[in-house]
Amino acid sequence: MRFDYLKLAEIIKAAREEKGLSLRDLGYKIGISHAELSRFESGLKPNISYIVFIKMCRELNLNLYSLLYEVGLYDYKKQKNYQVLIVDKN
Repeated sequence: MRFDYLKLAEIIKAAREEKGLSLRDLGYKIGISHAELSRFESGLKPNISYIVFIKMCRELNLNLYSLLYEVGLYDYKKQKNYQVLIVDKN
């Protein structure tokens, strides 16, 4: 699975516009400038802090794991589940 940054930027922009938020509004709510958010949405700034990204997803009501899967940064199939069995010998 390959990461598609431009798809990520498009999804974020569409979600922001759907909620009726301006770049300034969303930037203020997540703690970055509107200019930085604009660069992110236009594909000029592919790096953004994880904390800011999580805040952005929360503000836009985007499921983090679904979004990361859709753009190729997370693969459900590669995740393994383990069970731990604890035995009391007394």
